Amino acid sequence: MKSVLVRLQKLLLPVLKLLPASVLTWLARFTSPSYRVGASAALLNESGELLLVRHTYRYGWGLPGGSVARRENPADAISRELHEELGVDVTPVDEPFWFMNLRWKRVEALFVIGSVGAEPAPVSPEIAETGWFALDDLPELERYLEVVLIRVLGSSVASAGEVSLPPWRGRKRLPDDETRWYRP
Repeated sequence: MKSVLVRLQKLLLPVLKLLPASVLTWLARFTSPSYRVGASAALLNESGELLLVRHTYRYGWGLPGGSVARRENPADAISRELHEELGVDVTPVDEPFWFMNLRWKRVEALFVIGSVGAEPAPVSPEIAETGWFALDDLPELERYLEVVLIRVLGSSVASAGEVSLPPWRGRKRLPDDETRWYRP
């Protein structure tokens, strides 16, 4: 039964990126509660490179992570997602950065995690490939991600005395009034 679901998932996930954004938004709102809650991880290696994943159902590179189940702790959710997507076992130590996007009705916990025990590799049909990228040489990112990286990693990396994130490079950026940031 599980292999049938995996095959079905492999067939349907690439189709999602062909749908218009308005249809994807409608599907997410129709099948989700008022606000979707997610957890993602910014994994940094010893060289200061960021691990990005390319999802089969989105354009561009993004962070590993996913939805938080009802009554699930975000730290448990990101541990589960990293195991399911990349085959690594990680327990976040620090408190996450929280952000809420009013337009997309999404609340996200972003955990910044140092090293991981094993080399992350795609083990889920959701992930097409993974890659480590220097913060000053990032590939084309998912729509929201550049705002997140500049706000979160830009400040934490700069405070550690390392390199900061590159400028916007001409990509359309989200207005500041659409995203609210919280850090405990």
